[in-house]
Amino acid sequence: MTTFCYNCGAKTNDQKFCSYCGTDTQPPEDVYFVEEDCGDCDARLPRWANFCPECGRKFGFIPPNDPKRVAKRNKGLVAGAIFFTVISFAIAMVIFAAEDTVKIEYTLIPAAGFALIIWLVTAIRWERGKFVDGTVVRHYSEERTTSRRDINNTTMTGKARRIDEHFTLYSTDVLLDNGRTERFDIQCAANHIQLQPGERIRYYLSTRTYRKL
Repeated sequence: MTTFCYNCGAKTNDQKFCSYCGTDTQPPEDVYFVEEDCGDCDARLPRWANFCPECGRKFGFIPPNDPKRVAKRNKGLVAGAIFFTVISFAIAMVIFAAEDTVKIEYTLIPAAGFALIIWLVTAIRWERGKFVDGTVVRHYSEERTTSRRDINNTTMTGKARRIDEHFTLYSTDVLLDNGRTERFDIQCAANHIQLQPGERIRYYLSTRTYRKL
């Protein structure tokens, strides 16, 4: 039995559901992280745990729209854009210097076009720290098939054969406060098991990630 609610940190008194927030203190096995545990007592942690269910240690969650994280992400985007812009113009100058018959405008114009695309992509991916809250409205699943190459099953020429794999796709519909409905698909049911219809989530627009409120 767990000692503390991993959602709000209240003592559970060996109850299956937290008397303060209603969280299932003993969720199914597949909602636990495989490689993460508490740094103090080594207890396994459910996804999105705010507290250790055994010792009550509080964990710090840094949302994607945290100002420092936003600044770091945008700094990385600008650095990448500058790097590829410099590379594109450097290649243009090398081609111009190596080929006497090529006019400089024939190399600089494509480089400028490529640089423009780079900065447009940077502007689109620019982190604005926006999020929208929503309510879980539905769970459902469907069986699907995907194709992949099996390196252990080869043809006479040594090429890996393609094989079909069946899997279950779990989906959750969330009605956002702006009126849109967003569907989250994942092959692992763990995140969806912890999101019951009626519960609230926060959806971070740029990273397309969500977290239970």
